[in-house]
Amino acid sequence: MNHFCKLVAMTLFPFGLVLAIPSHAQTTLPAGEAGAAARASPLPDLERRAALGDTSAAEMAGEFLYVGQTPDGIAVRRDWHRARGYLSQAAAAGRPQARLLLERIDSSPPPSAPDEELYVPGPYGC
Repeated sequence: MNHFCKLVAMTLFPFGLVLAIPSHAQTTLPAGEAGAAARASPLPDLERRAALGDTSAAEMAGEFLYVGQTPDGIAVRRDWHRARGYLSQAAAAGRPQARLLLERIDSSPPPSAPDEELYVPGPYGC
């Protein structure tokens, strides 16, 4: 019985070594590079495509600029003026969602700039 266990151990040991050696296929990007690639905003690419006449890209770029973020949750700076330009381009091509967003922009008051001094109540204010 003891001889059988040694035989099994000697047979399985080389397989364990092969599995324990790291392969180059398992290497990953450093955390900074992987995070930067994952967080890259699609907005510049959409704006470039919209400038070339892609109405779908113009509609998406206008929506991102109107809402202030991409569907992935990446924050972009809200810019209703640029959003209106892209949505006008898409609405002129007959895109209904762009027309709805354009009507919403036209019927809404423009966003106000944040006040420099905000009132903070309680022990932290004044």
